[in-house]
Amino acid sequence: MAESRIVEEDTSPYMKQEGLKWLKKSAKQGFAPALFLLGGEYMKGKIVSLDKKKGMDLILEAAEKEYIGAVRFIANISIHTAFPYIMKMADKGDPETQGMLGQLYMEEIEVEQDVQKGLELWQKAAE
Repeated sequence: MAESRIVEEDTSPYMKQEGLKWLKKSAKQGFAPALFLLGGEYMKGKIVSLDKKKGMDLILEAAEKEYIGAVRFIANISIHTAFPYIMKMADKGDPETQGMLGQLYMEEIEVEQDVQKGLELWQKAAE
C-alpha cells in the first residue's frame, strides 16, 4: 500500500502559518520534538527567517532533552559535539545511542579503541 504524503506545494500559506504557530507554542513549552523541528526550520529558512545559530540552539536544546532525532542530526555535523549526548543516553540504556557508542569504540572516535567494549554495546543495543 502506497504511503500518502503531503508535499510542500500542496500546503497553503495559511496552513504553514498555523502549523508554525503551534510548533512555536510547543517548542516554547519545551517539547523536544517541536524544538528539533523548529530548529530545522530555522536552519532551512523557508518558513521562518534563516537563522542557523538559533536553529542549532533549538536542536541542541532538544538533544539536551535526549531527543534522538536531534542527537542524530548533531552527530552528522560534529561527532565531538554529539558525544556527550550519546554517552548520556547510552548509559541510560537507549539502544540507538548504544549502537552509536559501540561504533565509536570500534573506530577509536572520541574514545580509545576497545573492540570488546564496542561489541558489548552492540549486543546491548540488539537486545
